[in-house]
Order: sequence, then structure tokens, then C-alpha cells
Amino acid sequence: MINREIKITIGVVAIVSLIFIAMSYAIFKVDTTGNTDTIKFGDISLAFCKDSTCDSTISDIGNVIGTEKDANGNTVYSKIYPVSDPSTASDWDNLKPYIFTLTNDGDIPLYVSLYLEKDPTAGTIVSDGVEYSEFVSDDEVKIAIGEGISNPTISLYSSKVDADGNHKIASNILINVGEKKTFKLYAWLKSDATNASQGKYFVTQISARGEYFPSGSSSDVDSNLKTIELDLKDATADKNVKQVLKGEDAIFTVTPTNTSKTLSDLTISCTNDVTPTVSGSTLKFSNVQKGTICSVYDASKGESLATLIQTNAVNENGYRYEGSDPNNYITMEKTDGTKETWRIIGLFPDGVNGENVIRVRKVGYESAQYDSKGTNHWPNTTLYQLLSNTYTLANYKNTVKYKMYLGGEHAISNYTSTDLYDMERMLNNKGIMGKTSSTSYNSTTIFDGSVGLMYPSDYGYAVLASDCVRTIAPYDYGRTSSCYTNNWLYQGSTSKQYFISPSDLDANDVMFILSNGGIESHDFEGVVYMQASYAPVMALKSDVVVTGSGTNSDPYVMN
Repeated sequence: MINREIKITIGVVAIVSLIFIAMSYAIFKVDTTGNTDTIKFGDISLAFCKDSTCDSTISDIGNVIGTEKDANGNTVYSKIYPVSDPSTASDWDNLKPYIFTLTNDGDIPLYVSLYLEKDPTAGTIVSDGVEYSEFVSDDEVKIAIGEGISNPTISLYSSKVDADGNHKIASNILINVGEKKTFKLYAWLKSDATNASQGKYFVTQISARGEYFPSGSSSDVDSNLKTIELDLKDATADKNVKQVLKGEDAIFTVTPTNTSKTLSDLTISCTNDVTPTVSGSTLKFSNVQKGTICSVYDASKGESLATLIQTNAVNENGYRYEGSDPNNYITMEKTDGTKETWRIIGLFPDGVNGENVIRVRKVGYESAQYDSKGTNHWPNTTLYQLLSNTYTLANYKNTVKYKMYLGGEHAISNYTSTDLYDMERMLNNKGIMGKTSSTSYNSTTIFDGSVGLMYPSDYGYAVLASDCVRTIAPYDYGRTSSCYTNNWLYQGSTSKQYFISPSDLDANDVMFILSNGGIESHDFEGVVYMQASYAPVMALKSDVVVTGSGTNSDPYVMN
């Protein structure tokens, strides 16, 4: 085993038990016996059992890979490490498989195939304050499937893709009428998994499909037989799986769970670039050429804001919105019902326990002194006292406390945006505690609170690298117009704007944006006494769900 931890939990190697699909359906295949070919229909029923409610005779049936019981008996996520392929019985036991059974309680024998597909609607999983919302690469995960006490077959997940683009992990398993078979599914990170797997997950759904082959015909999977499967999140259907011959149509009757909705109100997302048509409650797949799995869900319930940020923002020491006017507008709702327009800075692991939070900044500027007493430790300033009475978790919905990093400096003329980020967090030999903190607050450089201001690095990164190369220090942004005119955090040429970051040299100084677009950390009259512009910064929970597109005219609205 490689001696390092890759923090991916249930999602990394997990079966999401509540979306396992039990199947009972009728399918057909051309009967090759007799004088002419005829379509032979089979009455098929295949029961999928995944927990003790349907089979109490098997120990640990339904164990979810990637979970364990804590001291109080609660199910929690395990930490997943890269491991070598198992070779002994002890190795296999340590992997704790997912166990399930399949029973043929129909009237004809079946050849069964098993599929393991990633869940496209997995959303965000939180474990110990850390969030996971991005899939680990298919070639980093190994799986093994075994029947009964037989030795499981090991393979890379990425190698199990069939001609239709689906992950078929087992095939041609004969289950006779009335027969029950027990299977063990294992999944783990391969021993040479890369650091790119850290912080990602592997959320999957397992399904079983049975085919009837008339006596004397081949048990090889018929390449002309295509399977259409529905993953019904917010609807029911006459069948959730149908199989048709290539070139024929597959038709489902689908009813939204919300009776005020119609099928056309739902989002239908299919693998293999398949697009069905909708007419009333009919979902039609015409001239089927490939098998597919389609998720059917109500998108009006909203999308994960964290996922949207990861998709649309730029990953530079956090997922950040950059440019002159990015689509990062969001409506903040207060508990008294009033609404305000804010903008999203980005997604950062700045929660009080290291979890992701979404930092947002109010639109518009007010002005005030940073501190009337001549100090520069943010929690002690008069500006913080002013803001902390208004911008509270009790007043703003979906907000959380977050870590504010209070590392500072005075000699920043050569600091790039990356250097400023390190300075704020006291990383890589950058940053010094602020002057007031060093003398009166035990050199504190982290503060947990509900409201702060933006960082110098936020401003530095808020312009696209294509408009302002990252080798330019924000101190010098005033010398390159595109660095500030194409920067959505620039306040304009008529005022200065406060950052949260202190100077280490003088308690009267904090960092700020000059009216010309550069940044500075010192003023001979004392920066903290200036009437400068500011905009409050708060943090949102990362699991908020939103509607809207993020534009000024159609801002994100939290559900």
C-alpha cells in the first residue's frame, strides 16, 4: 500500500443503495426454432435484493462500500486509501464488499448482465466537513465481482465499457427459474492512484438486466438487442427498463411525481448522446441504435451552486469568477423577507472545519473608516463592529461562519496574486501577523466570523489571466489598464477600497485598492482613518441549490 491518504469517501467507492434498481419486465428475442422466425415474448421477473428486509440469511448484505459504524453505531464514511490488488482471503475481507442477491422468480431461465454506472445527479456529499462533488477518473478505480464463494474477477472500471458506452461489469450469468444467486462487488483505488484523485468521489448505481435465450440459441449477448433504462428521480413509469431490437422504437409512459408538472417540465438526461421525444406522458426513443441510461428529474428544484461554480469559474487557489462582468450575481434573502443583490467571489475550503463555503460580496459600496482607534486587527476594528451587527447568520438565510485569514505584510510590491494568497494564509514563508495582532492579540492570524472584506488575492485573481498575466503584481495593476478595467472587483477611479489584510509595520495601515487600480499597504496619514469604500463579504453553505443563470437580469436564486 502506498503510504498516503486519498480523501474520497462513499462517493469514491460506494454504492448508493437507495437508487439500486430492481427490475421486473418483459423482453423478447427472435426465436430461431421452427420454420419461420417469430417474436417470442418471455414473462420475466428478476428480483434484486440489497438488504436484510428481503434476505436476512446473508451476513452484511447491503454493506455500502466506503462506510463503517462509529462508536455510537452510526453509519459514517470511511477514508479510502490506494491499495494493492487483493490476493488472499484476508485481503478480500478487508475490502468489505457490497453483497446483493438476484432471484429469477419468473417462468423462464435468464442470462443476466450487471451494470455499474456513475450517477450524473449525485450532487455534493459532505464528510467531516469536507465536500466531494467531482468524479474520480474511471482509470483510477478497480472493481471486482464474484458469485458466491468463487474468486472475484479484477478489472479497471474504465476497461468495462461495452459497445454502447455502458459499464458492463459482468455478463451471461445464467439464473434458472426459482434460482437465487449471491454476488459480492468490490471497489477500491488502485495502488498507483495519483494525487488527482484527492477530494473526488465515485457515486454509482448498480443494475441487473436479464435476457431469455431460447433453447439451442447462443448465450452471447445479442448485439441487436438494446436496453433503455430510466433512472426516475421525480417520476414514475410503466417500466423502468425496456429492451428492443436495434432500429425499433422504445416507448415509456412517464408520470411526474409532482402532479402539477407535466413530462415536458422534467429534464431528461441520457448517456451516449441519446435524445428521446416527449408527447404528453409518452417518452419515445425512435430508431434505437444504442443502449442508454436516462435520468429523469425536475430541474426546477434547482442545481447545486457549488457544482455550477466548479463548472463555470476558474480554478486558481479556489474556484473564482474572473473577468469584467462574469455571471456571478446572486439574490441574498434576509430572514425578514427583503432581498439584496450580491456577487459570488468563489468556492473555497474556508469553512470553520475546513469544508467548502461560497464567499459572496454585496453589490455596491459604502464608505467608512477601517478603524477609528488606529488598529488593524479585523475583529477589533470599528468597521467590523459596524458590519457584524447587520451581516449576521440570523439576518441572512443560508449563511455560515467562515475562516478569515489575517496574515499581512507591508512590502508587497513584488507579490503576485499567488504570493498574496500565501501571505493571507501564512503559507510558503509568506505573511506576517498584523501589527495590532502581534502586540495585543497573541499574534492571531485566523478569525471565525460571519462578515469580512475581500482579500488582496481576490482582487488579483478577479481579472482573467489572458487580460493580465499572473506575473504582474497587483501592486502594479495601475500600470496595465486591462488588469483593472477588466476586473469586476475594481471599485472605479473615484475612490479607494479596503481589503481585510493588515500591515505588519504599522497599526494604522491596512491594504487597499488605489483609485488607479493598483494596491498599496501604507499611507502617511494612516490608512485605517481614511473614508474608503468597502463591500461586506459573507459565506454561504456549499450545499445551497439555486435556479437562474447568474446574470444581472437573471441572478441565481437560492431555494
